[in-house]
Amino acid sequence: MNPERLAELAALLTRGADELSEAELIRAVQLADEDRDAARERVGRLIAALYERENLSWPKLGEVTGIPFGTAHGLARPYIQRDDRP
Repeated sequence: MNPERLAELAALLTRGADELSEAELIRAVQLADEDRDAARERVGRLIAALYERENLSWPKLGEVTGIPFGTAHGLARPYIQRDDRP
């Protein structure tokens, strides 16, 4: 998510939902959903980098990050260069 869109979302979220117009609420939902997708990508890339750098097992990665290891693996899989370890 680019910084301008993130700033727009942050500005909307600083106000209460009851203070937002319907159009602003719709925009906030769209931006939050976009941010969620971007966040999942960022988390996946970071876990992949940690996996490759530290040579940690998936269960250990789950333990140290607090993300269940199956979820961590699923998020990181698209960003791992080669995963031939057991």
